[in-house]
Parts: sequence; structure tokens; C-alpha cells
Amino acid sequence: MRVVLIIFASSILACCRPEVLDSPPIQSDKDKFEVIWKVSITNGLYSISMDPLLFQDMVVINSEYPLHGEHAPVMFLDTVDGSIEHLWSATPNQIDSYGDYQAAVDGDFLMLGSHLRIDCMNMSTRQTNWVATMELNSPYIYANNGFVYRGIMHTWHNGRNKGASLMRASVSTGEWDTVYTLVQTGRYAPFFDAVGFGNLSNGDEVIVWKNRSEHTSQPDITEILAYNLTADSLMWRNRDHEVGSTIQPVQIYQGRVYAMLYDRMIALDLMTGKTIWNQDFSSRNFTLPQFFSEGEFYIDQNRMVVKGPNKEILIVGLHSGVLANVIDNEHYGIHDPFAYFEGKLFFGNDAGLSVIDAYTGESLIETRQVEHLGDIKCQILIDPARRVLYTHDGYYLYCVKIPENL
Repeated sequence: MRVVLIIFASSILACCRPEVLDSPPIQSDKDKFEVIWKVSITNGLYSISMDPLLFQDMVVINSEYPLHGEHAPVMFLDTVDGSIEHLWSATPNQIDSYGDYQAAVDGDFLMLGSHLRIDCMNMSTRQTNWVATMELNSPYIYANNGFVYRGIMHTWHNGRNKGASLMRASVSTGEWDTVYTLVQTGRYAPFFDAVGFGNLSNGDEVIVWKNRSEHTSQPDITEILAYNLTADSLMWRNRDHEVGSTIQPVQIYQGRVYAMLYDRMIALDLMTGKTIWNQDFSSRNFTLPQFFSEGEFYIDQNRMVVKGPNKEILIVGLHSGVLANVIDNEHYGIHDPFAYFEGKLFFGNDAGLSVIDAYTGESLIETRQVEHLGDIKCQILIDPARRVLYTHDGYYLYCVKIPENL
């Protein structure tokens, strides 16, 4: 029996071995994004997988499908050669995908959120820490300072009034409590997500989030709410902006709250919630009407870099909201948050990988350098110690060398 098991285990390990590839020749090795190794993360079908993350000397990613004898496993891979060191799976037959904002990390704990449950794993022990099941709801989760947060939607009074709660659980114990609950009338359905974290000048911990309210026959609206976690009290609720938004998290920076709505960027005072500026892009002459169905923004010193579905990269003054510059990036789209490294922003778009200057927004690479990498379906993960990046295309996880002269 032991011989059979050894043979079976050897066959599995053989299937898990990474494939080391030679990238297509490029003009100079110094500007080449060389693929060091790639490992399959699927059984052949496209997998909606989490953004890869680093833990100790391993890179961690999951598959949406059964793989290597496990149900939708989370895989721990050696960063040097891509060999699979460990597989972890949720409850048997529990198969789920984990896309944007459905995986969150706090210390040694990895939380994975789906529409019906949250699984918490201790990455040090590779063991399940706790599981929380719930009614069908939003899958987005956010972790900070020992807690994982999630918005929950409710329906009361025969469906006429709807509400939402911001819930949180200790990542170590899985014990849940309610941070704040809102009941909304007028047939608007509230959605709590797009969470950001920060601190007041006195050190109090603050959480800020969007209430993305939807209506069957009226325009969507976006409210911004701030809650003082230290004082356990609601600070303010901004209702100035009658426009919808998507799930891009708000950001807190130097006493202000910045948020992306469908057609604009806004800045609010962190203490009072008052709108400081509102930069509406809907009337601007871009490649296409600017509509942030997807998009991200990065704050650097006195300006922010904004990218949406259009080709253009927008440079917006942080203090005034003035549109300072418009850069033609050549490529449409942005699929996941920016990754910062050495003054540069890495992200995936409709054409593959882009790298731009974090301050000016100017492109720093050419298509020929990265076209062999194909699609980018996650936030780029940078390993600064090894000067490599990790990315996946829904089929393979790639370890890629960052060019020496970049």
C-alpha cells in the first residue's frame, strides 16, 4: 500500500512542477521582462483567482476549480522555483471564485469571502481558523488591525424598507459584532462596501465606506460614511453626490477622504465630512465619455494619478481637484489596483502589463517588452527583495523578472 501511495504522490508532484520558459527575444536583455517560471492554477478552464500574495518565502494563490486532488485549493508555492509546497482547501465540495476584494490578509490570517461564507485560514499552520456562513450577500471583505469587515444587506417590512449593516469579526476568534446599521426608505437598496481605514490627528481609528444605493426607477446615489471605531460612534454621513459608483475603496490621506464615483473624483474633510472639491469628468473630451465602471487612483505627494476604462491617465491636483494633465497611455482599461515599486505604478490593462511613472503618469515601457506575458487578471505583486513580479492570466501564475534598467 505504501508503494502505491508513494507512486501516486510522485505523480501528483510531477504534475505540480513549474514550467521554466524562454521568453521571446527582445532587443536587449536589460529591458526584458523575463518569465522565470510559470505554474498552472487551473484544470484547463479559466479561473477567477485571488490576487497573489507573499507569505514568508512563498507566494500564495488559489484556483477556482478542483486541482491536485483538492477542492478549489489555496496553493503555497516556493518563490524561487514555483514548486507547490502546500495545498489548503475549504470544506469539501465548497468551490468558489475569489476576485477583487474577496481576499483579505491580516498578519498570519487569510480571509476568503464568497456570497455565502467567509473562510479564515492561519497561513502559518495551514489550518482553517474559523468559518462564517451567512445569507446570500456581497462577497467583498476588508481587513485591518485584527478585524475583517463586511457589508451585509437586509430587507424588512415586506420588502418595502431595506437596510445595510457594516459587520466585523476578530480574525483570531471569528466572533462577529455590528459596527453600524442603516435603514433606508424610498425603495433605495443600500450596499455597504469600498472600505478604507485611517486615523484622526488624536490617533483614533476611523473606518470610511460607501453606501452605494440603488433604485429600480431612480438614479443611483453614493453616500460616504465615517465611523470612529475608537469612540464607537458615527462621525458623519455625506449625501452630496447623486451619482452611482463601483467598489473601488475610498482612501484616507492627510486628513481627507478621497473617493471615485462613476464620473468624478471627490475629496471630503475627514473630521466633518464636508465636500472640499468635486471634479466632474463627464463633460471632458476624452477618447470615450469618462465613466468609472472600473478604475483606480494613486495618491503621491500633492497629486493623484487616476486611470479608468479610457486610454487616458489623469493627473489631478490633490488639494484643489484641478485636472493638471492628461496622458495618453495608448491602452484601454485597468483591471486591478495599482502596485507601487520604486516610484513606478504597475497594472494590467486590456493590452497586458503597463508601467507608468507614479508622479507624472508617463509610460515607462513599450508593448514589445511585455507582449509575451499576455493578459493580466490580478493586481501585480512585487517582491522587492528578489526584484520580480507575480501575475496570473486565469490559467497560469507567472514569476517575472523586472528589467534591470527600469
